[in-house]
Amino acid sequence: FVYLLLAYYQKRKVAFLLLATAMIFTRETSGIVLVAFGLQYLVTYVRYSKRDDLLWLACASIPVLLFSGYKYWIMNQYENMHDTGAFNLSLIPFKGLLEGLLTQWNGVMLTGIRGALILFFSLAHIAVITWAFILGLSYQENTSDIQRWMRSITILWVVLSPFLGWRIWETDWGFARALTIPLFCALFLSASTNRLPKMYLMAGVGLQVLMLIRLIAKV
Repeated sequence: FVYLLLAYYQKRKVAFLLLATAMIFTRETSGIVLVAFGLQYLVTYVRYSKRDDLLWLACASIPVLLFSGYKYWIMNQYENMHDTGAFNLSLIPFKGLLEGLLTQWNGVMLTGIRGALILFFSLAHIAVITWAFILGLSYQENTSDIQRWMRSITILWVVLSPFLGWRIWETDWGFARALTIPLFCALFLSASTNRLPKMYLMAGVGLQVLMLIRLIAKV
């Protein structure tokens, strides 16, 4: 993702296209990055009809179309495949989050130090999501293309994350994989604005540290 940002900053479209394709094929959740980017340039192209905007839109759309075609081909080749990815989405908001956290707690006596730590870190997970929600909705500064892109990623994630299925939230690594890029964008935005209190940025950093401790410790 960082290299993708550098390619965009240097206006290297071919490098951006190759990196975007590699990113979405190795990590499905990164598709939100390309969708947010594509929507941003689609709106810009509709408004100004510039050829350069159309080229950037193509750079974001081609990897998504290639990946969608690949998934469709896999499904046709393996019709009996049980894991279709349906468990990664939920029609009821926050249903997957609650089921995932309950799965973590299942079979664990919430007593003593171990139970207290599991409860604490699970609540910290919810706090991380809440923090990003508030930032995505409250951030108003759009001083650069990269900032607009990151704001689009954060807002799009805010809209879609309540519908993530229980498999995303079931394990710590699943949680981290789903949140890494959106939370990176949220931290970047909170550090690049003067409209939000610095305590807000510090709280976000603290929550990130707690999540890393949970992953390392594997309570």
